[in-house]
Amino acid sequence: MFEGIEREIKRLNGKILVDLPLDNDGYLDRRCPEARCRLAFKVLFDDWSDVVADHAFCPQCGKKAMAECWNSPEQERFIHDAATNVAVKLVRRVIKRNVAQWNRQHSGGDLVSMKMDFKPGPNNPVSPPGLAEIIESKVQCPSCACRYAVVGLAFFCVACGHHDPDWVLDSSLDAFRKVMEGLPEILRSIPDRDAAAMAGRSWVENGLIKVVSSFESWAQHTHSRLAPSATAPRGSFQSLTRGSDLWKSLTGRSFCDHLDGDEWQVLLHAFQRRHLFVHRQGIVDADYLKKSGDETWAEGRRIVLTAQDILEYVRIVEKLAKGMRADAVEAMSSRN
Repeated sequence: MFEGIEREIKRLNGKILVDLPLDNDGYLDRRCPEARCRLAFKVLFDDWSDVVADHAFCPQCGKKAMAECWNSPEQERFIHDAATNVAVKLVRRVIKRNVAQWNRQHSGGDLVSMKMDFKPGPNNPVSPPGLAEIIESKVQCPSCACRYAVVGLAFFCVACGHHDPDWVLDSSLDAFRKVMEGLPEILRSIPDRDAAAMAGRSWVENGLIKVVSSFESWAQHTHSRLAPSATAPRGSFQSLTRGSDLWKSLTGRSFCDHLDGDEWQVLLHAFQRRHLFVHRQGIVDADYLKKSGDETWAEGRRIVLTAQDILEYVRIVEKLAKGMRADAVEAMSSRN
């Protein structure tokens, strides 16, 4: 009997194939294996099969791991249960065949007749893992064309690990806009009014920090990409005026060439306010008043931001980035 089971196992060639469910668009659920990340995302199954090689990358933290390490816990349970059922069916088939053979060999002619009977129990039910909810942010890598989808932002390609600062900036600003536009409804869903007020203030103030830092990171990378031999010192774009001067020395155009006077002033205030919220909890000091020229807040007061402020910062940064991209294209064309 055991020889028969061994033969059946050899026929499987050491593999039991289990089909994981896909969503309606053909995307496969994936989960980052990094314990501190555990991002849930999706990859078009065709690209997971054809584009992803031996390793894959987490679109959020950049973790690199073997391609078989990206199953969700629900998928792992499903695979285990489905494979167990296949193995159980195999063993039952061998036992049933051996019982039938034994009965044929011991039937008829004897004074005492014996018959062996085999009644297998029911198979364990295997329910496919529930698919992650619909994900709106679908991405196609400009480097390897792998298609994947995430909730929020993607910083790395799943297949090749490519990092696209342009896409990151655009998607970040779009995400900040959506959060600020939906903030009133989000806050209404919080029953505790004190908690809602604190959450709203935190989201708005963090929105300022993230808008400025997203632009800073993108501008630094764009400068390095345009002039790899003249890398800007780290933190050059933390200051709007210093970054503008640096950009003008590289492309011949300053930030003011893409913004009107009011927009420049609003963005200048945003950069200075970001410094206050990072280092002084938003409390105005003499240095802020000197550098920003902001007459709205007196020294010692705390700046109050609104969602509309963040939306205006997003709009202006998008306008500035669009102009800077045109500058970069023009500068590259003039070199060729």
